[in-house]
Amino acid sequence: MYAARRAHLGRAPPIQPCVSAHHERRIDAISTTWGWHPLRSRPLAMSTKSLTYDEITRRTVPEPDSSFRPTKEQEEAAYRGFRATTPDEDLLASKVRAALEGHDLSEITIEITGSNVALRGRVREVSAIASLEAQAASVEGVSHVDNHLVVGA
Repeated sequence: MYAARRAHLGRAPPIQPCVSAHHERRIDAISTTWGWHPLRSRPLAMSTKSLTYDEITRRTVPEPDSSFRPTKEQEEAAYRGFRATTPDEDLLASKVRAALEGHDLSEITIEITGSNVALRGRVREVSAIASLEAQAASVEGVSHVDNHLVVGA
């Protein structure tokens, strides 16, 4: 017995599992009284994605005006933006789409701001760039065409 006790000098004794019913009840009482016991604790389920400091403060730290910072998704949506169009702009957009009907518009976006038209996207042939711009400019109500079209496969 004395030799077994000396073997533990300089290091912590091994943890023995609880086996007696009395000790089991005592641990239950301790864990409900103080909230934690090493023999009753279980690892908590951890998220697989760790949060950055910025993500944590976005959710937990209020701004000086008592509001919270927007999420990354909300900030990105604000940069992309969404602008409601007026009925006149909707009418002009439908006229421009009708004028460009003979072209492949699957990779082209048409943006209307007032009476200005912006063409963005990709076309297959160089000749289509000038043709699309000329047809959009010929539509009644269009004052200016911004051509941002590129040739791509």
